[in-house]
Order: sequence, then C-alpha cells, then structure tokens
Amino acid sequence: MTAGVSNVDFQKRIEWVDIFKALAIILVVIGHTTGVFNGYIYQFHMAAFFFISGYTVKIDKDTLLHFIYKKIYSLYLPLFSMVILGQIFMTALHYLGMYTMLFNENLPYNSFVFVLKEFLLNANNYVWWLGATWFIIVLCLIEILHKIICTLFKNAISVKQFLVSVCMFLLGYFCVNKGLFGWYCLDLVLIGQFYFYLGIIIRKSLIISENIKIKGIIIRCLLCGLCIFALAFLKDTFKCTVDYPSRDFGNPGINLCSASIGIILLLMISQVLDILTNRCKTLKNGLIIVGKNTLGIIFFHFLFFKAAFGILILQGVVNIDYLRNFQPLESEKQKYWVMISLVAISGSIILWKLILKIKNADIIFGQNKLFFENIWQKMDEKIRLSKGIKNTNLQFLKMKFEIVNYFKKQKYWKLKIFLLIILCVTWGKVAQNSISNEPIDIVFPNHVDGRVIFKDGWLPVTEESYRWIEQEGSFEVQIAEWTTCIIQGFVPDNFTEVNTVKLLIDSTEIISYNLEDERSFEFNVDIEKYQKKKINVNIYFDGIHVPESTESDTRKLSGLISSIVFK
Repeated sequence: MTAGVSNVDFQKRIEWVDIFKALAIILVVIGHTTGVFNGYIYQFHMAAFFFISGYTVKIDKDTLLHFIYKKIYSLYLPLFSMVILGQIFMTALHYLGMYTMLFNENLPYNSFVFVLKEFLLNANNYVWWLGATWFIIVLCLIEILHKIICTLFKNAISVKQFLVSVCMFLLGYFCVNKGLFGWYCLDLVLIGQFYFYLGIIIRKSLIISENIKIKGIIIRCLLCGLCIFALAFLKDTFKCTVDYPSRDFGNPGINLCSASIGIILLLMISQVLDILTNRCKTLKNGLIIVGKNTLGIIFFHFLFFKAAFGILILQGVVNIDYLRNFQPLESEKQKYWVMISLVAISGSIILWKLILKIKNADIIFGQNKLFFENIWQKMDEKIRLSKGIKNTNLQFLKMKFEIVNYFKKQKYWKLKIFLLIILCVTWGKVAQNSISNEPIDIVFPNHVDGRVIFKDGWLPVTEESYRWIEQEGSFEVQIAEWTTCIIQGFVPDNFTEVNTVKLLIDSTEIISYNLEDERSFEFNVDIEKYQKKKINVNIYFDGIHVPESTESDTRKLSGLISSIVFK
C-alpha cells in the first residue's frame, strides 16, 4: 500500500516539476526574443533553473564517484557532442560558401581546433547558435560541488552547511565584481549553487504540499498576484536584473530577494496549472513535453530564430539579409516575438527528438542511462575483483575516502566552519591581489571582461558590434597597472539633438568633443594618476534622439560606443 501511494505522489510531483521547467525555459526563450519583459524575467529566470535542479537532484543516493560519473555523461557529454557536431555544421557552411548567408561579421567563423580547444580548456562556446551552453557547464559543476559538500556533512541539512553555501554565494559576488575566477564559469558556480541548495532544502523539508484543494488554489493565485506586484516594485525601485554570462549583477541581497520571489511565483503557477489542466490534457501534456526537453531547447532555440526569420522573409516583412542576425532586431522584437518564440521552442523540441531517434544518438548525447549504468556496473565489478592487486590508483582513491571518513567523524564542526571561513577569506584576499594586469579590450557584442561593470544608461547588448547609450552611460572598472584609456564611438548624422560628448572620471570632466563637424570620436586619456582599485567612468551626450514613426529603431538613443580599451 505504501509503495503504491509513494509512486502516485512521485508521478504527480514530476508533472508539476516539468511544468515549472517548461515555464522557466519559455521565459528564457522570450527573454532572448524580446526585451519587453526582461525587467521581470531577468530577475529570477536562471535562479529558478538552479532551484528546480536542486529540488529534483538525488544527491544522497550515490557515492561521490558515481555521482560525478552521472553528471559527466548526462550534462557534460551532451554539450561536448553538440559542440563537435555544431562545429562540423559550421565548417561545412564555411567551405560551401554559405556561412555568411546565416551569420554576420560579428559572428566570424573559427577553426575546428580553436573551437575545441576553447571549449575543453576554458568552457568557451564559439558555436554561435548553440544557445545558453554556459548554464550546462555551471549546473554540472554546481551539482558536483554540492555532492562533495553533502558527503562531508553526511547528506544532512544543517546550519553549518547552509553557512558554507552563503559564504560561497557572497564569495561569488566578490569574484564577479573583481573579475576573478571566470575560468570555467567558477564565479557563476559560486553564485548559482546557493539557489541549487535552496532547492535541496525545500525538497528535504517537505515544505511544498503535493495535495492541493480549492482553498490551496485560491491562496496560490493570491500569492502569484503578490509576487508579480513585488517584482514590479523591485524593477522600478532597484537594479535587480541579473545577466549571468555578461556578469551583470547588482546587490546580492536585492538579487536574492527578487530571485526568491520569482521562484515562488513559478512554483505557485506550476502547481495551479498542474491541477487546472487536468481537464485540458492537451495543454498539460504540451507543457510537460516542453519541460522534459529543456536541454534541446537550450541547444537549438537560437538556430530556430533563423527559421522564424525565414518565415518573415517569405512574408515580405524583412529582406534576405535579416537571416544573418543572431536575434530579432528591435522592430521585429515588438511585433513578432510570439511567433518567433513558438517557432524556436517547437522547432527545437522536434529537432532534438529526431536526433535522438538516430541509432546510438542517445548514447552520444548521454540520454541512454541504462547503457552508461551498465558500464559503471562492469567497472565497479572489475575494481571489486582486483582489490587484492596492488594498484596505485585504487590506493589513492582509498586514501581519499579514508580522509573524508575521518572528517565525517569529527565533532568539532564549529572549528571546521571557522577554518573554512578563514580559508575563503584568505582565498579571496589572495585572489584580489592577483588581478590580471592584462589589457582590457572590450569589443561588442562578444567580448566580456569581469573587470568592467556596465551600469546605468547602456542599452541591452544585441548582435551589433557596438552598444548604444541613452544620454549618459556609466561603467566601473577595476584599475591595474595601466596608463591609458581609449574609448571610441559615433553619433549618426540624423541625431541632430546631439552635438557634444563628454568623458567624466569619478564625476570630474576630463575631456569634451564637439560633434558638429566630425560625428565619430575617440577619447585617449592618461589614467596613470588613478591609483585607486576602482574608478567610475561616465560618457555623457548633450541630447537624446527621439525616433520618428518612420524609423525602424524605436529606441531613444544618443550615441554608440564601439570599443573600450585600458592598457
């Protein structure tokens, strides 16, 4: 009887979890399709993915080595395989002379060796259409990190484990602000792991009720309204949006608050939909299919943007050159984002399912769990049979587990936490003193450097090789042993409202350009006298161009910046 009830509860939980994942990935695609809702979506969408991954992970069911093995074949292997196949596709386009038909000059073709080297050594993805692949790397490392922590703390939720997660979360913000430990997205791992751990806590604490009645639905609907109101308030009051790949974070407390509210919102909506869609199985099954295929959507939704662009081309809305864009441009974002999102999501799911139907594709992309578990079982049997044979690798593994077991038995957990905090502080101090003196060379849209933090006034990054400013754009930079700052930009001729541009450092005007005759400008400034660790740079235009109804770009703009160099 008990086993039957547990199975029913498990199946029900899976349904609302899949709906949660579906809502989260839909928000990701919409965020990439149109910027209209990004003030809300970017407060919580990635934190929600980390949370639900922590909620569903079976972190205490496997040994450490087996868990790492599972994460490698289920997360890292699919991404690695897709990078290889994606680069084969890009190389074929290049040699057939078709590459420039699909990608503009801002997304240049890179050699196979370069792409593979960058992925393996630095986790950088140069297969442009593969989507938010950084998330897969980060999630893989987060799950392994928390398995190690749970092993040390005997798989039990405790105050000390929570404090460790909080310390890592704050250390992640420190690293992002200082431009440290960006290799393999380790700075993002430190931040994302906290939301992952919240998912583990909620799952083990059984806070979320599975049996929802009419009263529960009403309460959840009211909570949804409160959450939306809270997100709107935070959006208008604070800088609370987060962009993980560009390392654009705000205050950790505010970011945590808005992310938690967004997670609660998705939890409430997914549970309500789980109940209400029982009478509409088509909608429910559709959401569950989306939730079960989030990996395919992450991989392919940028590619299917081009399929949507093809539809717009056939309808005569845009010309053939539009196919080369990475994302929809501003005018199409406003009008056609629903169609583009639907094409991207449905096309990605269909392609992913078709690929997995190919013989052995489920092995190549890590989806054949039985195959990989059989390999593990055979390896485990061989190791057990060879226990009597001297093997330095086995002895090393045995020594590691003995050390772990030793620390498990220690009662002085307060001392361990104190020493861990001291270690984190020391690590952070050493890291702070090791900030690279390599020159900064920001070239939009692809190059990101954690030492430069863009603040107010900058319009969102697009596929363009520059970034627009509305009136005044500011950024913060971590100063190293540089002597010169060079900033290049341009103001279009039809922006008659803009005639002057100024550069200010720490609120002091350094240089001013008259743009009446020459619309391009270059600031070349001596910064050797600035010995502080951090300076604030402002680029100020004396006017704002308000577009006419006939212009395709409806944004209010002043000028653009094409390059920022510190050397």
